Amino acid sequence: MRFTRHALNQMRAKRWSQQQVVDLLTSDDGWISITSRGKIKAVGVIDGERAVVVLATDARDLVVTVHGERGRMR
Repeated sequence: MRFTRHALNQMRAKRWSQQQVVDLLTSDDGWISITSRGKIKAVGVIDGERAVVVLATDARDLVVTVHGERGRMR
């Protein structure tokens, strides 16, 4: 699985590892949906906090961004 620099920065701020994000994507605990732009959005829990992982439209193995419980960082 590949990660954009934006996703890595978001993960670093939350202190989440790449393996934790991959585990969220492959587990059956959360739910997966398709956004209006056709991107895959997975929602689950990492370290007791809600996490949203968005995958690219054209490359399903590319994590575009990762958001925590409060949504996007400003």
